[in-house]
Amino acid sequence: MDLEQIIARLESDAAQHMTAGPSDDVELRDLEARIGRRLPAGLRSFLSRLGGGIYYQRHEIFGSRRVMIHDIEMVPDLVAMRSRLAETGDVPAIEGAFPVHRGGGNLHLIELAEGDGFGRVVRSDGGGAYDDFASFLEAVVLDVR
Repeated sequence: MDLEQIIARLESDAAQHMTAGPSDDVELRDLEARIGRRLPAGLRSFLSRLGGGIYYQRHEIFGSRRVMIHDIEMVPDLVAMRSRLAETGDVPAIEGAFPVHRGGGNLHLIELAEGDGFGRVVRSDGGGAYDDFASFLEAVVLDVR
């Protein structure tokens, strides 16, 4: 599946997700300024169409803003999640990588440093890698049984 098909599938399953809603271009530029790096096209497109949130009641995807329900934070934003992990030392030091997903006991990071790995998604424990955000979404997030 390509990214457009994946996003369309996620949109058709919208009732199964709790999100912060799509991020507009101003929010995405602000996020890029806060992290000091540009977002890979796949992640940027995903956030502009769907936003961060809880997908299929078990996959947290971190976006430009946190997901709140009745003043309770359900999912932190991408920058806050990275800061929390840095404070606890729970994330391996992968230069330019930011947490993008948590679910099933796994944390996935997206590589935002320019170069060969730009946009690649890796499991924090080294247990898997995906060439881009679309292949990660298809393999890990979509409920394709």
